[in-house]
Amino acid sequence: MHPTPSNAFDQSVFRFIDKDVSNGLVVFYRFIHMKKTVLHYYKHLCHGHKPKYAAIFLVLLANNTLAQTDTTKILKEVNVRSSATPQLQTVTPTQTVTSADFIKNSSFNVADAIRNFAGVNIRDYGGIGGLKTVSVRSLGANHTAVLYDGIQLNDAQNGQIDLSKFNLNNIQSITLYVAQPAEICMPARSFAAATVLAINTVKPQLTPEKPYKIVAGIKGGGFGLFHPYVQWQQRISNNWSFVVNSYLQKANGRYKFKENKDGSDTLAIRTNSDVNTHQVDGGLYWAKTDSNKFNLQVNYYHSDRGLPGPNILYTSYLGQRLFNTDIFIQSGYEHIAKNSLHLLINTKVSQNYLRYINPTTPNSSGGIDENYTQREFYQSAGLSYKILPRWEVSYASDVAVSHVKTDIYNFAVPTRLSIYNVLATDVNFGKLHLQANLL
Repeated sequence: MHPTPSNAFDQSVFRFIDKDVSNGLVVFYRFIHMKKTVLHYYKHLCHGHKPKYAAIFLVLLANNTLAQTDTTKILKEVNVRSSATPQLQTVTPTQTVTSADFIKNSSFNVADAIRNFAGVNIRDYGGIGGLKTVSVRSLGANHTAVLYDGIQLNDAQNGQIDLSKFNLNNIQSITLYVAQPAEICMPARSFAAATVLAINTVKPQLTPEKPYKIVAGIKGGGFGLFHPYVQWQQRISNNWSFVVNSYLQKANGRYKFKENKDGSDTLAIRTNSDVNTHQVDGGLYWAKTDSNKFNLQVNYYHSDRGLPGPNILYTSYLGQRLFNTDIFIQSGYEHIAKNSLHLLINTKVSQNYLRYINPTTPNSSGGIDENYTQREFYQSAGLSYKILPRWEVSYASDVAVSHVKTDIYNFAVPTRLSIYNVLATDVNFGKLHLQANLL
C-alpha cells in the first residue's frame, strides 16, 4: 500500500511515480529520491518569496518530469533458424566445396578452392601458370587420385596432376575422400590411392521454358593478368543437352623487386615469366532417368609459358619456354535397375604433349629442344548389387595402357600395362557402418 500524499504537489509527484512503480524497484527508488530533492528546493524557493515564483517552478518541474518518461521500445520479433547438424554419411572423413563456395572465397583455380581443407597441403610452383599439386596428410601428390567426373586422371611421366589446368567455371563441386570413396561402385583404380579428390563438372539443369544459359565474364589482376571466360548450356531435347566452356589466361609476370646483393639499390624487373593459356571443354549428356544416363566429354588445354630461371647478379635467363598441349576424350554410362543392380562403364583416351626449349644450354646442339608425348587408353567396368537392403557388394575391373615417347637420343620409351581388380562390400546396421575392399 502506498503512503497517502499530504498536498497537491505530493499528489502530482506520486501520480507520476505510481505509474512507473510496476517497472521495478530501481525506477521506484529513482523517483522517490527525485521527490525528496524537488521538495527541498520547492520549500527553499517558497520561503519568503511570492507564490508566482513557486508557480513558475512547478511548470518547469512538470516539463522536466514529463521529459523523463519511459522511452523503452519493443523491437520487432526476429526468428533465427538453423538446419540441424548434418549427419555423417560416409565411413571415412569427407570434405566438400561447391560452386557457391568458389564465389564466396574468391577462388581462382582448383588449388585455391581446396586450400582450406583439413590435412591438405597445396604445392604451388610459380603462382599464375605454375604447377599446382595437392598432398593430403603429407603423403605426397603421387598418393592422391584425381577423378574427373568419376574417371581418374593420370600422368605416366611423373604421376602428379596439375590442378591449375581445370576450368573452375565448369566445376559444380569438389569432394575429398580420405581412403575409400563413399560409393563402392567405382572404378577399381580409384581404390589404389590413399586419398581421392573427386571433381564434378556442371550438368545442364534446363527446362523447355528456359532451354539455354550463357555465362560470360572477365577477371583481371596484377602483372598484366587478363582472364575472360564463357559458358554455354543448351537443351537439345527432353533427354539430350550439352555444355561448352572456354577461357583464356594471359599474364606478363613482370613484377618488380630490389636487387641489393651487390651493395646497390637497383629496382629490377622479372623477365621471361609470361603466361599464355587457352582451354576449351565440352560435354554431351543423355539422361532418360536419374538411374539411366550417359555422358561424352572432350577437354583441350594449351599453354605457352616462360621460365624465368634463378636470380643471379648480372645474369639473365632468356629464351627458356615450356609448352603443353593436352587433350582427352572420355565417356561414361550408368544404369541402376529396379532390383538394385548397378552397372558403371567408363572409357577414356588421352594424349599429353610437352616441349621444353632452352637455347642458353652450352652443348654441341646449340641448346635444348626436347619433346615428350604420352598417350593412354583406359577402360573400366563395375557392377554392384544389394544382397540385402543393408548389404551391398561390388566388383570392378580396370585396364590401362600408357606409352611415353620422346625424341631424345637413347632415351627409354616405356609402355605400361596396368590391370586393377577390386572386390568391395558395404554393410550398414544404422549406427554401425562397415566398408571393406580387396584390391
